[in-house]
Amino acid sequence: MRRQHFAWTFLVIALVLSIYGGYTLFYNVNHGKNISVLSILFLIAGVIMLIVFLVLLFISRKQLEKQKIEAEIMKKAEPPKVVEKENEPEPVSAKEPEVKKTVSLKKETPSLSQERDYGYVRSPRTYSRSSGGSGYVSRVGYGPVLRISGAQIVDMRTNTYYRMDGNIVYQEGGGPVFEISGNSIRSSFGSYLYELSGSNINKVYGGFYAQISGSYITKYDSSEKYETGDDFSSRQKLVIAALLFGQ
Repeated sequence: MRRQHFAWTFLVIALVLSIYGGYTLFYNVNHGKNISVLSILFLIAGVIMLIVFLVLLFISRKQLEKQKIEAEIMKKAEPPKVVEKENEPEPVSAKEPEVKKTVSLKKETPSLSQERDYGYVRSPRTYSRSSGGSGYVSRVGYGPVLRISGAQIVDMRTNTYYRMDGNIVYQEGGGPVFEISGNSIRSSFGSYLYELSGSNINKVYGGFYAQISGSYITKYDSSEKYETGDDFSSRQKLVIAALLFGQ
């Protein structure tokens, strides 16, 4: 965030010097006055700073694209995960009808990921749960709005699936939508959105926005309140804030 502030400050100074120097030089020439050495120096310094800013911006974009390409290559190079097949049940003889009935009941019991009450289809992919906890984010008085299962996050309001891969958050069927940097999250190739500071969720360019207290996230004006799990990681909380409060 400090680098971005420095870059904007550098650009503003360059523009001010260029505009002031160019305007002063043009004014003196048109009115037959002596050309000010200071205006020439300001113009030259502003132009040089603009060139330096554009070069650094180009290098930064190239490095970011290179990092994303390397991340995609590393992802493709990872060996596929081997999913162990469940042990097939041993054949049950006709003398043990009670055991057979018990096995049948276990198969019919809906799991958490099936979500029959909310009408969305279980994704066939399997995701690692090392990215954080699992559970729901529910708006108080309305019901669940997000479902989190490790690296997978489902927006139940639009039935949209998201996947956390390193510091990049992808939308299933699309491309990257968010990028996590330390305690901050930004839109993909865009500006920073939110940051975590203790128990506060701050807008990067707007200050305090929401508070995390125990298992609840409350907007600054108390107009929205959400109940969450206690085992979500900070990276998951950043994605939750971006999905709940938008850009």
